[in-house]
Amino acid sequence: MGGIEKHAVQPFSKPFTIHNLVYYAISFVFGLSIGILISLQLKSSSPRPLIVFQAAPNFVSSTSPPVPPPSPSNGTFNSSTGISLKEEYQSVMHNMSDQELLLRASSRVPRLQESRGHPKIAFMFLTGGPLPLAPLWESFFEGHQGFYTIYVHSHPHYNQTVPQTSVFYGRRIPSQ
Repeated sequence: MGGIEKHAVQPFSKPFTIHNLVYYAISFVFGLSIGILISLQLKSSSPRPLIVFQAAPNFVSSTSPPVPPPSPSNGTFNSSTGISLKEEYQSVMHNMSDQELLLRASSRVPRLQESRGHPKIAFMFLTGGPLPLAPLWESFFEGHQGFYTIYVHSHPHYNQTVPQTSVFYGRRIPSQ
């Protein structure tokens, strides 16, 4: 039995050398570069929100004519605000400029009678495409109708529709 040789088991089969360090560093830099390139490619292919900085409008001279008072025969008339409910609903989906919206919002009388019952919270979702976590938000809003107002401000080129049963139906504010 003199032919059996004993070998000592080493925990690492290769000693750590400069050659291995250079190999690992090059592999890391190569992987990091590939990751950055993929990230930049994905970022450039997704729709980006349009950000426009604009000076404050001059409130003295308005380019659009003032909004005429609504007629009571147009819809149910709300005497506390002087605005018909039909007009309020139509103002949700609009094609007004930012200046017209600002003038219209600043000229509204606060609705004191409606706010006495319970407070409302406004949720504004700013998104470049489909609403992230929409099913989670649907379950969050479920059973709390009347306690919130939802606005979805999406990219102008995004045109996907939502089902009529969704809390986000008809809540989209078009961008300019």
